[in-house]
Amino acid sequence: MEDLFWIGFVGAAIALLFAWLQRSRVMSFSEGNEKMRKIAASIREGANAYLKHQYTTVFKVFLVVFIVLPIACAYPFFQRYFVQGIMIGAVKG
Repeated sequence: MEDLFWIGFVGAAIALLFAWLQRSRVMSFSEGNEKMRKIAASIREGANAYLKHQYTTVFKVFLVVFIVLPIACAYPFFQRYFVQGIMIGAVKG
């Protein structure tokens, strides 16, 4: 089974080569006339606005998870000390 480990690397190299060839082929085509370039620019602008919104949303979710997850994971371990602190504070007044 260890002899087949290299197949993944060969597959990745073939995929990268194919992607490079496809990119070269697509980039060699003409951009079209002025109307097509104007439409493409509008589509690009809309796509960039959409991606900016998506990245902003993903970043907000990441921040919430980054802040809440460690607290949620640590709370069960420190719950005893948390309750003791509340009790001591309540007794001392």
